[in-house]
Amino acid sequence: MRKMIKIIGICILVIVLLIVGLRIKNMLFPSKVDSSELDMDKIFAQQAQSQEELPPLKNIEQRVIDIKYISKDNIVDTRQMRLYIPEGEQPMPVIYIPHYEMTEDAVELRKYLAEGWMVASPTNFDNKYNGQLTDDDLVFNNAALYTLRHMEEVDHQRIALVGGSAGGYTTLMLNALQMGITASVANSPIANVYFNFYQYFLEGNNINDNMGWVMLKGFFKMITAADNGEKEMLKAMMDLPIPFLGMVSGMFEPILDNFPDKEDVERWEAFSPVALANHFSSPIVINHVTSDILVPVDQISRRFTYEENGSSMPEGFSTRLDSSNPGVLGHSLEEELPADLTRTEHIMITDPDKDSILPYDSKKPFNLNIYDDGATESYGSHRATPEQVSLMIFRILQICSPSAWRKLKCCYPKSCFSFWIVIRGIVSHCLFMKELMIWLMAPLSFIKRKS
Repeated sequence: MRKMIKIIGICILVIVLLIVGLRIKNMLFPSKVDSSELDMDKIFAQQAQSQEELPPLKNIEQRVIDIKYISKDNIVDTRQMRLYIPEGEQPMPVIYIPHYEMTEDAVELRKYLAEGWMVASPTNFDNKYNGQLTDDDLVFNNAALYTLRHMEEVDHQRIALVGGSAGGYTTLMLNALQMGITASVANSPIANVYFNFYQYFLEGNNINDNMGWVMLKGFFKMITAADNGEKEMLKAMMDLPIPFLGMVSGMFEPILDNFPDKEDVERWEAFSPVALANHFSSPIVINHVTSDILVPVDQISRRFTYEENGSSMPEGFSTRLDSSNPGVLGHSLEEELPADLTRTEHIMITDPDKDSILPYDSKKPFNLNIYDDGATESYGSHRATPEQVSLMIFRILQICSPSAWRKLKCCYPKSCFSFWIVIRGIVSHCLFMKELMIWLMAPLSFIKRKS
């Protein structure tokens, strides 16, 4: 027994000495950092990453605002929102980026500011907020948007939401929760929480059954690689059957704690945009790609999902939405939106390195653009090329330039769409699930009392 303990002790000592030795080596002979290395936060947020270092922002005021909200534990908590305010006449239009943080090195930020738009987003983003997507994070973003809408510097008639992935989910939820938003752009949004997190992610975890060993190997490589630790971890994760899904699913697993009764269909629907299609009260543009490995396109539209996955996908693993799911959880968002007010377009991507078109019908409040970049592959990711995603968002928001905003403001009140917005908005806010509304509106009441 003592001999065995001695052997184990020696092995541990050798490993520690090896790690220390590699650390010293990396300090004395640091490896060159690959400037083209992907920023994972920007991939998740569907934000474009610059291939070169951007200069510091000039003539831009940056302001950090404390946002108080009531957590699920009934505790008054505080997170912060950062504002980027360009020079110009106030009040000015604002673009709110929910859930994920938009930092100075985001390509889109520079373009928004150049157009004279104020930009706001949460700051000090932490991956734990992914696990709070349907509870504390949603409450915080709801309170942050409420705060923006009551700032003197903001033109209350010109407020847009732009979010990607989990931020796209929050964008759709906020569109349903708050009236008065002018337009929303959601890139690869999660529309069905039940399908995406409870069914699809869990099935993916079953496929990635060697996760423990891969994580252990990746962790060892990360702590011994100094500057390139994250990159080495990513390389190790490529040994998984579905690598990108394996890298991400764990961050969102705490979401399931918000649904203690997995048979509570009403609760799943209350937190899924697909079930809130009747509550949307302002124009929405959704951009999605057919190859998305994290957020299957089937939950947006069933019509363009490939019948079979790519050859690299594990046999028997499905990315299709199960139509037998209870309630509207078996429907795509397209099926729940009013057909006469929705335009869906299928766009082939023949060269991902080239700019793609971004169709938009201003006469339809709901525009769904499905970009066909092939079937889902196990090595696939969660986005088109960074340049293309940036172009998607920028072109949509060009429609909302100051002159276009004024045109929309004058045009829509005269249209039947405006009447539809008012009626649907009022009805939806009256009929919303009582428990959800009391919970989500609590931070707003707190802010009112404080002010």
